[in-house]
Amino acid sequence: MTLHIHRTSDIRLGIVRTAMDLFHERGLRSTTTDEIIEAAGIRKADFHQHFKNKAELASAVLRYYFEGLAAGVGPVKYELDSWDDLEECLQTHLEFQKRFKMARSCPIGTLGSELKEGDDLTRQGLCLILELMLTRLESFFSREKIAGRLSSTADVEQLANFCVATIQGAMLAGKIRRNCRSVETVLEDLLSHLRLYGKLPAALGSRLVRSGHQSRRSVVAEPPEPLAVRSSDFSTPESSVEDLPC
Repeated sequence: MTLHIHRTSDIRLGIVRTAMDLFHERGLRSTTTDEIIEAAGIRKADFHQHFKNKAELASAVLRYYFEGLAAGVGPVKYELDSWDDLEECLQTHLEFQKRFKMARSCPIGTLGSELKEGDDLTRQGLCLILELMLTRLESFFSREKIAGRLSSTADVEQLANFCVATIQGAMLAGKIRRNCRSVETVLEDLLSHLRLYGKLPAALGSRLVRSGHQSRRSVVAEPPEPLAVRSSDFSTPESSVEDLPC
């Protein structure tokens, strides 16, 4: 009985992990259940024993991603207790994308871009993950503000939204250009921008991997007063000539 339970659990987990990778690579709509079954090395009966359809599987994939992120065992880290942790968080996004040679963007962004009316289960799962990211960032900025290390005028909710939007845009640009430099410089600029809101460590942003080259952008000097957060468009023209491999 115990062996059967373990085998059943292993099969379900294998399906979820396989589907997560395929959804990240191809998107939810472009991945069929037959492709998942073949990649997982299981029978159709095994698949339908655990999931009624692809929508139910997508919900399980997002729940698995959420649980890993919440427990700190996922590919990106959102356990934020210090500015070093925030820098590591950005670094893990970059390293995760480089693992796939810049051919993929964020899994959440990939699935989010496909959302249509009626995709309620997928939308709910994505919302939970997004809210977790935002909550972790907002809580960190709030603690820094209370401790006097962040400007009293800083809007911590807006800062959290700005961080997530910048990360998502940077990763999308990196995928389009197939080049990690654009991601690195945007994340460096994000850290430099955050420095405008308080007296932060001078070395902030120095550990972001530059792949043996210097950043194209200079660090912004800290002004006497904090600047308001401004939204910016990620205009990313396609180019295959000037880009260099990571």
